[in-house]
Amino acid sequence: MHKSYKTPVLLLLFTVAVISGCKAPVLISHGTSFGHCVGYCNKELTISGNNLTYVQRKNGDNPEEKKCTQPLSKEMYNSVLTSFDFKSFYLLDSVIGCPDCADGGAEWLEVKAGRNVRRITFEYNHVPDQLKASVEQIRKLAAGMEDCKNE
Repeated sequence: MHKSYKTPVLLLLFTVAVISGCKAPVLISHGTSFGHCVGYCNKELTISGNNLTYVQRKNGDNPEEKKCTQPLSKEMYNSVLTSFDFKSFYLLDSVIGCPDCADGGAEWLEVKAGRNVRRITFEYNHVPDQLKASVEQIRKLAAGMEDCKNE
């Protein structure tokens, strides 16, 4: 499929999935990473239909991982989905700026519905204007899980 056709088709798929209460949940993930860092330098929050899953990983050949999951209310899940600007998300380039150049860190946002996946990666703390409201909401959810204990 040519790229020019793929974006509108994916946008339509996600919109239909959100509006119809898709059986396979739309997963939204947000993460940060720092290449030259000691400790838990890679963090990821995944929002699914019933759960929040927060993962922290160390850098290195055998990255140590801490993972926590907590229930997510259907109301909060729907709030995240309805506030998410899918159209703007799909119109953005997949890489914006120079993520993690000069160890400035990288940040990313990913949407997955069924087998379709789209990820936007950008410089840490330089969220594209179109995604600011969504990323702010997602960061609040992640902040509530920072102190989680490994499962």
